[in-house]
Amino acid sequence: ESAGFVSDTTRIYRDPDLYEEEIWGQKEIKDYYGRELNVPYIPDGLTEREGPVTAVVYRDKATGEVMEDQVSRGFWVDFWEDGSPKSKDGIVIPEGFTMTVSKLGILPCGLLPVDEERSTDFGGVPVMLCHCSLPYGPFDPTQKAPDGLSNMPAGYYDFYTASFTLDGVEYEIAAQRLELGEVVQIVASIIHG
Repeated sequence: ESAGFVSDTTRIYRDPDLYEEEIWGQKEIKDYYGRELNVPYIPDGLTEREGPVTAVVYRDKATGEVMEDQVSRGFWVDFWEDGSPKSKDGIVIPEGFTMTVSKLGILPCGLLPVDEERSTDFGGVPVMLCHCSLPYGPFDPTQKAPDGLSNMPAGYYDFYTASFTLDGVEYEIAAQRLELGEVVQIVASIIHG
């Protein structure tokens, strides 16, 4: 159970005496997952942060076994200088989505309430679609709000997740402020891409 969104983007600490950090590029990612981690359908107005696709993974030094393999790619309307998603309108919540993949299992960085969930089939691949409506604003006027949005009106935005396994790889699409039809097209493009 969850009373709302609780985020913790802190990575698991891996003891450097036991685990080795590797930075993978597109070639290593493709070799490991058996395919390019492309998203053939990207809704209009969304882009990926500039730069090469990379991933940080960890191996057990004693066995050479990959212990953490989660890779994410994000597509958003805009980005801050540090590369994090940024909104382009009066709602501080950015519009876009993240695709996360793993062979070892995706470790979510937050808990979301679920207003609706349903299982569907995309050409033989079962997909779990979940939706929740999350509040935004108004910000507490005594606290500094991003971009001076302290007078932002209250409202709700849609948050969708789509989870599925394809060729032994677990996928999760997490989309905020997108329509369900766009989420379905993103998922279908990955499965049939």
